[in-house]
Amino acid sequence: LSLQWDSGFQYDDNRQLAFQKGKIFASYLNTIHNLLKENRVKAHFSFLLHSMGNIVFQGITTDTKVFSTILPIHQVFLCAADLKSGKNEH
Repeated sequence: LSLQWDSGFQYDDNRQLAFQKGKIFASYLNTIHNLLKENRVKAHFSFLLHSMGNIVFQGITTDTKVFSTILPIHQVFLCAADLKSGKNEH
């Protein structure tokens, strides 16, 4: 599955948008996982994340109830991850 989204020029707005997209995408992953489970198909999820993809991933992992249903995660790759520059920022 591929998740892409449109963004603008406002960095902080784009980070929030990426986070919200991750929360929405988690529900899709949960639905897919449940369908696979109903059909006795064992799946392992891997993630290839670029740029603000790590922010999307944070959105995916926010709802621990949904996130725990898609475990185990096989691999997570962060490529050119978007990280804040301040050492005290999270």
